[in-house]
Amino acid sequence: MSRFKLLLVGGSLALLGLSSCGDPQTSVPETSSTAAVKTEAAANPAAGFTALQNVTEKTTAAVKAGKFDQAKADFEKFEDAWKTVEDGVKVKSSKTYDAIEEGLDSVNGELKNKQPDKAKMLTALQSLSQNIVTAAKS
Repeated sequence: MSRFKLLLVGGSLALLGLSSCGDPQTSVPETSSTAAVKTEAAANPAAGFTALQNVTEKTTAAVKAGKFDQAKADFEKFEDAWKTVEDGVKVKSSKTYDAIEEGLDSVNGELKNKQPDKAKMLTALQSLSQNIVTAAKS
Protein backbone atom coordinates (compact mmCIF):
# COMPACT_ATOMS: atom_id res chain seq x y z
CA MET A 1 0.00 0.00 0.00
CA SER A 2 2.86 2.41 0.76
CA ARG A 3 4.13 1.90 -2.77
CA PHE A 4 0.71 2.85 -4.13
CA LYS A 5 0.67 6.04 -2.00
CA LEU A 6 4.14 6.95 -3.20
CA LEU A 7 3.11 6.42 -6.83
CA LEU A 8 -0.05 8.46 -6.29
CA VAL A 9 1.83 11.36 -4.66
CA GLY A 10 4.53 11.28 -7.33
CA GLY A 11 1.96 11.31 -10.10
CA SER A 12 0.12 14.21 -8.50
CA LEU A 13 3.31 16.24 -8.24
CA ALA A 14 4.09 15.54 -11.88
CA LEU A 15 0.64 16.77 -12.90
CA LEU A 16 1.07 19.91 -10.82
CA GLY A 17 4.39 20.57 -12.47
CA LEU A 18 2.92 20.14 -15.93
CA SER A 19 -0.07 22.34 -15.19
CA SER A 20 2.22 25.21 -14.25
CA CYS A 21 3.99 24.95 -17.62
CA GLY A 22 2.13 27.14 -19.99
CA ASP A 23 2.45 29.90 -22.47
CA PRO A 24 4.07 32.82 -20.58
CA GLN A 25 2.02 35.29 -22.59
CA THR A 26 -1.22 33.92 -21.20
CA SER A 27 -0.07 34.62 -17.66
CA VAL A 28 -0.28 38.38 -18.25
CA PRO A 29 -3.71 39.60 -17.22
CA GLU A 30 -5.63 41.53 -19.83
CA THR A 31 -8.33 44.05 -19.29
CA SER A 32 -11.63 43.21 -20.90
CA SER A 33 -11.25 46.16 -23.29
CA THR A 34 -7.77 45.03 -24.34
CA ALA A 35 -8.97 41.48 -24.91
CA ALA A 36 -11.94 42.74 -26.90
CA VAL A 37 -9.74 44.92 -29.12
CA LYS A 38 -7.31 42.05 -29.72
CA THR A 39 -10.08 39.58 -30.51
CA GLU A 40 -11.85 41.98 -32.86
CA ALA A 41 -8.61 42.97 -34.60
CA ALA A 42 -7.60 39.34 -35.09
CA ALA A 43 -10.93 38.62 -36.73
CA ASN A 44 -10.95 41.88 -38.68
CA PRO A 45 -7.63 43.78 -38.96
CA ALA A 46 -9.52 46.94 -39.97
CA ALA A 47 -10.96 46.99 -36.43
CA GLY A 48 -7.50 47.70 -35.03
CA PHE A 49 -7.09 50.70 -37.33
CA THR A 50 -10.59 51.90 -36.45
CA ALA A 51 -9.71 51.67 -32.76
CA LEU A 52 -6.52 53.69 -33.39
CA GLN A 53 -8.48 56.36 -35.25
CA ASN A 54 -11.05 56.53 -32.45
CA VAL A 55 -8.30 57.04 -29.88
CA THR A 56 -6.62 59.81 -31.91
CA GLU A 57 -9.98 61.55 -32.48
CA LYS A 58 -10.91 61.48 -28.79
CA THR A 59 -7.44 62.62 -27.79
CA THR A 60 -7.53 65.44 -30.34
CA ALA A 61 -10.91 66.64 -29.05
CA ALA A 62 -9.60 66.65 -25.47
CA VAL A 63 -6.44 68.55 -26.48
CA LYS A 64 -8.48 71.14 -28.40
CA ALA A 65 -10.59 71.64 -25.27
CA GLY A 66 -7.43 72.01 -23.18
CA LYS A 67 -8.32 68.91 -21.14
CA PHE A 68 -4.88 67.34 -21.02
CA ASP A 69 -5.74 64.90 -18.22
CA GLN A 70 -8.57 63.58 -20.36
CA ALA A 71 -6.28 63.48 -23.41
CA LYS A 72 -3.78 61.43 -21.44
CA ALA A 73 -6.48 59.00 -20.30
CA ASP A 74 -7.81 58.68 -23.84
CA PHE A 75 -4.38 58.19 -25.39
CA GLU A 76 -3.46 55.42 -22.96
CA LYS A 77 -5.73 53.17 -25.06
CA PHE A 78 -3.59 53.75 -28.17
CA GLU A 79 -0.93 51.22 -27.24
CA ASP A 80 -3.45 48.37 -26.81
CA ALA A 81 -4.98 49.04 -30.22
CA TRP A 82 -1.55 49.52 -31.82
CA LYS A 83 -0.36 46.13 -30.57
CA THR A 84 -3.09 44.45 -32.60
CA VAL A 85 -1.83 45.78 -35.95
CA GLU A 86 1.76 46.93 -35.52
CA ASP A 87 3.41 43.71 -36.70
CA GLY A 88 1.41 43.77 -39.92
CA VAL A 89 2.25 47.44 -40.48
CA LYS A 90 5.94 46.79 -39.88
CA VAL A 91 5.96 43.99 -42.47
CA LYS A 92 4.10 46.01 -45.10
CA SER A 93 5.85 49.37 -44.60
CA SER A 94 8.68 50.01 -42.19
CA LYS A 95 8.49 53.72 -43.10
CA THR A 96 4.85 53.99 -41.98
CA TYR A 97 5.58 51.86 -38.92
CA ASP A 98 8.42 54.20 -37.91
CA ALA A 99 6.24 57.27 -38.49
CA ILE A 100 3.50 55.89 -36.24
CA GLU A 101 6.02 54.99 -33.54
CA GLU A 102 7.46 58.53 -33.73
CA GLY A 103 3.98 60.03 -33.47
CA LEU A 104 3.20 57.81 -30.51
CA ASP A 105 6.39 58.93 -28.78
CA SER A 106 5.72 62.61 -29.57
CA VAL A 107 2.21 62.56 -28.14
CA ASN A 108 3.27 60.60 -25.07
CA GLY A 109 6.21 62.95 -24.54
CA GLU A 110 3.98 66.03 -24.60
CA LEU A 111 1.42 64.41 -22.32
CA LYS A 112 4.14 63.84 -19.73
CA ASN A 113 4.98 67.57 -19.61
CA LYS A 114 3.43 69.66 -16.85
CA GLN A 115 2.40 72.18 -19.50
CA PRO A 116 1.87 70.26 -22.75
CA ASP A 117 2.27 72.28 -25.95
CA LYS A 118 -1.19 72.23 -27.50
CA ALA A 119 0.04 73.10 -31.01
CA LYS A 120 2.73 70.39 -30.97
CA MET A 121 0.23 67.82 -29.75
CA LEU A 122 -2.34 68.70 -32.40
CA THR A 123 0.30 68.51 -35.12
CA ALA A 124 1.56 65.15 -33.82
CA LEU A 125 -1.99 63.78 -33.56
CA GLN A 126 -2.86 64.94 -37.08
CA SER A 127 0.28 63.30 -38.47
CA LEU A 128 -0.42 60.16 -36.47
CA SER A 129 -3.96 60.01 -37.82
CA GLN A 130 -2.73 60.39 -41.42
CA ASN A 131 -0.18 57.63 -40.93
CA ILE A 132 -2.84 55.32 -39.51
CA VAL A 133 -4.96 55.92 -42.63
CA THR A 134 -1.92 55.15 -44.81
CA ALA A 135 -1.20 51.95 -42.85
CA ALA A 136 -4.81 50.82 -43.08
CA LYS A 137 -4.78 51.18 -46.88
CA SER A 138 -1.59 49.19 -47.40
